Amino acid sequence: MSRPRKLYKVVGKVHKIQIPQPPLHATHVWLQVGKSKAMVRIEDFDTLWGVDGWFHYIRADRNQKILEKYNKKWRWIDNAVKGIEKLLK
Repeated sequence: MSRPRKLYKVVGKVHKIQIPQPPLHATHVWLQVGKSKAMVRIEDFDTLWGVDGWFHYIRADRNQKILEKYNKKWRWIDNAVKGIEKLLK
């Protein structure tokens, strides 16, 4: 019997950040700040340090073509995900 997945994941090379557990096949994060957008690999999430905006998970190939988009949106505020405290309990 396999272990159940945690509700959060720790990512980042410089800053260790706790984010909601991505869907199984998600590879990137799509962040929108006003009219600006950024697509970042989940492992490199700490590059968004100091930015505020909404993000959701996507599945993309090597050419950054979006293959699948996941609907659940999260609020990223400066250096943490809003509401992550609920998942950590």
